[in-house]
Amino acid sequence: MRHIFVLVVFPLAFGFLLDTRNPQNSSSQFITASEFFAAKSGLQNGIEENRHDVDRKLLLLTSQVQQMFDSLQQQIPQKDTNRSDEKVQKYKELSENYTALQKRFDLLQANQISQLNEISQCKDKVNEHNMEISALMNLKNIQPLNDLSSFKTHVQSVTSTIHALSVSHHARR
Repeated sequence: MRHIFVLVVFPLAFGFLLDTRNPQNSSSQFITASEFFAAKSGLQNGIEENRHDVDRKLLLLTSQVQQMFDSLQQQIPQKDTNRSDEKVQKYKELSENYTALQKRFDLLQANQISQLNEISQCKDKVNEHNMEISALMNLKNIQPLNDLSSFKTHVQSVTSTIHALSVSHHARR
């Protein structure tokens, strides 16, 4: 038994209906799969070319931005370094000035304390002198009385002597 196989080939035509409202010309209404795939591959190639073009432009732009950033970054540290050096120098000067002022303040404060002690001592001496002057004033007031009373005593003694002499003079006569 022999079998014969017959291969029947049917032309396959896949297509898409383009315009369903006007079915006048049936050949122009459909696009074949090969035409669709050709158009699709053309669009994909165009998209790939656009992607590559965008990627190249983006890479170029990125490299330019990176160069500008590197350039700016090199300029900034120099300016910041100069500024920070100036700030460090200014801080050192201010610190030294503060230290000098603090020493002067401490010295002035010590001088003020010693002057206050001296003033206190002077006040004490003035108070002592005032008390002595008061005592002397009291003595001065008392001294004339003592002088008067000694003078009175002396006068009395002279009077009694004179009296004794006059009695004795009378007795002789």
